[in-house]
Amino acid sequence: MTQDESIRAALVEAIAWWRAGLPGGRELLAQTATDALAGTMDGFALVELACLRSSETAIAVDGVIERLVDEQYLRAKVDADLTPIAVRRVCRLVVSGRITERELVRWVHSAFGHTAADPELQRLALLDDHYDEDEAMGQDLTQVRHEIRAVAQRISTSPPEDLEARA
Repeated sequence: MTQDESIRAALVEAIAWWRAGLPGGRELLAQTATDALAGTMDGFALVELACLRSSETAIAVDGVIERLVDEQYLRAKVDADLTPIAVRRVCRLVVSGRITERELVRWVHSAFGHTAADPELQRLALLDDHYDEDEAMGQDLTQVRHEIRAVAQRISTSPPEDLEARA
């Protein structure tokens, strides 16, 4: 993957994160745009995205994203279902220790319930139920956390098309 392809993939991932409504979306978009500018990319919408303020409305952010998508030729990538990209990023964050197992399963359960086509996402929703039960009963959460991390590891290292086909 070339540097430009890598930067474009990071931009698509940041857009997926934003559109999934996950925390820190504005900051991730701004940081990713800044990294792109520090790399090999340029463009007015990219600069605008890099300068996003935390008080920017969601409508304004979406407008900048739309201009960026056209400017950087990302339309085909962002018009596809971005859910698998957001899921993979959340799983990578769990594996790297940047978010907790609890945050992952709570988000998956709330976003997909028990109806996801992907068996790994269904497993995470079920593990959220187990986490709730074990926590309520005062049981050790080590095993359920270990299982969550194992699923997150599998998702984060699987080819994107695997999750796309099942999500």
